[in-house]
Order: sequence, then structure tokens, then C-alpha cells
Amino acid sequence: MSNNEMYEKIKNFKELQIMIKQLEDEAEAVKQTIIAEMDAQNTEQLTIDIFTVRNATIKSNRFDTTAFKLTHSDLYTQYTKETIGKRFSVS
Repeated sequence: MSNNEMYEKIKNFKELQIMIKQLEDEAEAVKQTIIAEMDAQNTEQLTIDIFTVRNATIKSNRFDTTAFKLTHSDLYTQYTKETIGKRFSVS
């Protein structure tokens, strides 16, 4: 692939990223409008035609690695596993 072709691919990629971000922002705004209406109706589930929308409260317990590392650094180090991956970025 020539530099010109690569430039066009990268430019197209960046433009698509911008469009994706704009659509994600728009979807989030619509989602917040739906949630606001559900809150106004004081409901966690709403069925409209073929759609069922849920905005349920979920409770979960998570392990606090930061606190564990502070209080038991030796055990934290003993059970920490290094992982290797790749990160793609265009700036």
C-alpha cells in the first residue's frame, strides 16, 4: 500500500471515529431522555409496543484491589500476574 493510500485509510478511520463518537453522544442523550421519563413515571420497566425498557437498580460486590494493595502489599505482589497486549492508536 502506498503512503497516499495509507494516508486515506488513516484519514477515513479518524473520520469514522468522529462519527461514532457523535452517534454515541446522540444515543446517550436519547437514553437519558427515556430514563428521565421512566423516573417521572416512577417505574423501572416500561413496555411500549414491541419494546421493553428496563432501568433496574443492580447491587454488586467488588473486590477493592487498591485497599488490599495498601494493607497487604506482599500478597498483592505475590498474586499479581503480568499480561501483555497490543494497543492501536492514531493521533
